[in-house]
Amino acid sequence: VYGYDVRGEVFGSAGMLTMGSVNDSDLVRYLANGIQSDTQRLDTDLLRDAYVAELNHFADCLRTGAKPLASGEDARAALAIARACIESFQLGKAVRVEGARS
Repeated sequence: VYGYDVRGEVFGSAGMLTMGSVNDSDLVRYLANGIQSDTQRLDTDLLRDAYVAELNHFADCLRTGAKPLASGEDARAALAIARACIESFQLGKAVRVEGARS
């Protein structure tokens, strides 16, 4: 059991994607022509390289004074999306992402 939940859903006019379902499948696509599922992988398999690269980049920026690849504006946009996801869940309907870049 991990201390975090790594699931997500994205809805659009052409279909829906779900990632990290409770059935352990990595990605499921719901499209007009049917449902497709990709291979099973653990979240630790999926995220390990990303976390290592992120921490290495952060350490390099601290050591060299280089500008981070992700800006404060990027973080603000990610936060706006996350807050919209929470609001959508609480209201039970789609909401507009406020404060994100267009």
